[in-house]
Amino acid sequence: GYGPPPDPRLYRGAVTPDPGVVEVNLPPVARFSDYVPLLETVTTHAVAAGLTTEKFQLDGREVGSGGGHHLTLGGRSTIESPWLQRPHLLASLLRFVQNHPSLSYLFSGLFVGPTSQAPRVDEARLDALGELELALAILEDRREPAPPWFVDRALRNLLIDVTGNTHRAEFCIDKLYDPQSLTGRLGIVELRAFEMPPHERMAAAQMLLVRAIVAAYASEPYGRPLQRWGTELHDRFMLPHFLWRDFEAALADLAQRGVVLPADA
Repeated sequence: GYGPPPDPRLYRGAVTPDPGVVEVNLPPVARFSDYVPLLETVTTHAVAAGLTTEKFQLDGREVGSGGGHHLTLGGRSTIESPWLQRPHLLASLLRFVQNHPSLSYLFSGLFVGPTSQAPRVDEARLDALGELELALAILEDRREPAPPWFVDRALRNLLIDVTGNTHRAEFCIDKLYDPQSLTGRLGIVELRAFEMPPHERMAAAQMLLVRAIVAAYASEPYGRPLQRWGTELHDRFMLPHFLWRDFEAALADLAQRGVVLPADA
């Protein structure tokens, strides 16, 4: 059959077969208190059908399912999306994650780096940071209401992988507001550097972390300059010690804005 035509009053989910996994796209919810029981309901029915989010290598190592746990955030409708209403908000999120590489690697799967499914902006193109600084300054300086395509035009050619693919990037804006696509105007930003964890409570914690970052910088932007990590990006943050120290530093930044999350939760 055919689905109903797109309408902001309709909430839809989808269950789609993917190679090796079953992909479940949850319908959008406004509150985290609604997100957790929805996630638990889906998991309960999946287990009853013989499905699980656990996967093990031949040597017994537990790994992600391979389907990813991509987090999408937007508004009740396209025009109400905070990413379009407040261009500085996406700029703050990009700066925050770029300054804290643990947010790119701590929750990822086995594959990271420029040829992965979610390369950082400073992995895909080593010369991109200078251009990105200019783009972020444009977003942050915009005080009057911006046209809905403003953010897309500023970032579309920067948030890409090594082949120029906008979909395979850590921050995917394919569904934000693409003037050239009727289906790409949903006001949504997709975060792809999250692998599906083995338990739904861990998945909920990932969403809570991202919502906390957005809430912390919704009114006052995060203005720290982009870091030129160079080879330190992989030499340092592939080691658990430095990865966890950076994650604690990220939580300390949030705590300074009044958003307190325990590191050992």
